[in-house]
Amino acid sequence: MKKEFFLMTKKNLRLAVGILSMNLLLMGASAVGAAIAAIAKSFPTEPISKVQMLSTVPQLGQIIATFLFAWLTYHLTRKNVGMLAVAVVAVSGLLPVFFNSSLNLILACMIAMGFGLGLITNVVPVLLQEHFEGEQRATVMGWSVGFNNIGMMAMTAIGGVLGGSNWHNLFWIYIIAVIILVAVFFMVPQDIKTPRVVKTADDQEKKVGLWSTLAHLNGRIYIILGITLIMSLIMTMFMANESILLASKGQGTSYTAIITAIWEYRRHFNRVLT
Repeated sequence: MKKEFFLMTKKNLRLAVGILSMNLLLMGASAVGAAIAAIAKSFPTEPISKVQMLSTVPQLGQIIATFLFAWLTYHLTRKNVGMLAVAVVAVSGLLPVFFNSSLNLILACMIAMGFGLGLITNVVPVLLQEHFEGEQRATVMGWSVGFNNIGMMAMTAIGGVLGGSNWHNLFWIYIIAVIILVAVFFMVPQDIKTPRVVKTADDQEKKVGLWSTLAHLNGRIYIILGITLIMSLIMTMFMANESILLASKGQGTSYTAIITAIWEYRRHFNRVLT
């Protein structure tokens, strides 16, 4: 029995890594927070509040993605939704490397990135539930939290080091999304689109759409979404203000990023202990 479980786990490990690799990007937008002070110096005519929006505006994209996710699953398979999400993060993350003279353009890229991250937030749990059952499902769900924190610590620290000499280079960290896109393509099997026509209790066919899905959501879901949004905003605002504070004391982007990564590691470690 143990041997059979081991073989089953080994068989599904590749699939689990393929799906969970997307979670490495989930906190990727926070990497920009370490460079807020440096970016503000490059745009002296822009108000600091607008520059700080680089850390918070991805939440807008995530909200849009949350509401459009159901609609996308009627037109794309879950795997393809995940690949679309990772591709959006890759493109929006790398564009500021080459086009960085306009703060408005960078803000637009961050909204697009938030959209991609919002899709990942929704599609990863669905893929895990679809491909895993029982104890294995519980295990990979637990792993997903670890992948989130590893992604944030690594992307924040490495991105900060890359942007230490020039904040433009920080955005090279999103090249990891290209690698993850390839991993998802080869390691996650193709599935089917969500059927738009379902049978009711009286054996009648009923067409399901985005608005009907949203209308039947429990009101508590919207409360949870609101709380999650507020907590994410608090987190990103903290990182943005930390960057400005440390910059005022003569510390650069790389120093800020490493401090943030250490803080995140300590927060995750304390949570594991408790």
